[in-house]
Amino acid sequence: CGGAFRSAPVERLCDAFLLDFKQGELLKRGLDQPQVQVQDLFGVGRSVLSEDAQRELLPALDHWAGQVAGAIKGLNNDQAPQGVLLAGGGSMAPGISLALARALDLAPARVGRRPVELQNRFVSLPQGLKQPWAVTPLGIAGTALEKRGLPFAHFQVNGRWVQALNLNQRFSAFDALVASGK
Repeated sequence: CGGAFRSAPVERLCDAFLLDFKQGELLKRGLDQPQVQVQDLFGVGRSVLSEDAQRELLPALDHWAGQVAGAIKGLNNDQAPQGVLLAGGGSMAPGISLALARALDLAPARVGRRPVELQNRFVSLPQGLKQPWAVTPLGIAGTALEKRGLPFAHFQVNGRWVQALNLNQRFSAFDALVASGK
């Protein structure tokens, strides 16, 4: 869900303020400031108030939150979870935790980001890596260093090797056929 959300707000800002993708991304990343300087498609510099840009993002946030809430409930017997932990750079979008809390009918305090400082795998991180966007690459690096990856099962179906994610440590012939696309 995060991947689809990553470009939706930028595209929304580009449409609203007539920006190319690079300037839209610059605007999105600067929303923690009162205003952001950007250059429109005609090369004209302008100042965009963050509150105006955030107002433009609301429909994209609400749409994303509805999709994610539906996926979460679908995996949780149509129940909202007790809380949601947001991770990665997409979690930095202003209003994202509130939108998801509304979509799941949770108290806003039950949706949030875990500070990078609370991780215990890496010590003495440079300040630049103590940001929400760094959670994903740090997690990948930690998994690689521990030589611990996702549990994949490897098997043959009709002479062709197939690899499938094996979370429950049991595989039936039916699972093998589904994973092979048969």
